[in-house]
Amino acid sequence: MPFPGRKPLLLIPLVGFLITSIIDLVLSVVYRDVPLEFFYLSAIGFAFGGEPIYYMGYYGYGASITTLDERASRMARWSFASAQGDMSDAALFHSKV
Repeated sequence: MPFPGRKPLLLIPLVGFLITSIIDLVLSVVYRDVPLEFFYLSAIGFAFGGEPIYYMGYYGYGASITTLDERASRMARWSFASAQGDMSDAALFHSKV
């Protein structure tokens, strides 16, 4: 069987994030009617690898598509873009107005 590459490292955690988001959405609607133990379902994304596995595939893919000369600058740009996304998420969706 050939090596599947880094695609599973990117896709499997995304499936876990999607399932976790759906569970969080449902629990936010019915949170008063369910027992407290149902909120443990929100952690199911970690069974799919979570962020560490996703970022391992993310940076592994970046390392495999770049040459040795441009690798450091490309990884720095990807890290900067990821940090900007985290900051804009915090500013847009978690601010208290």
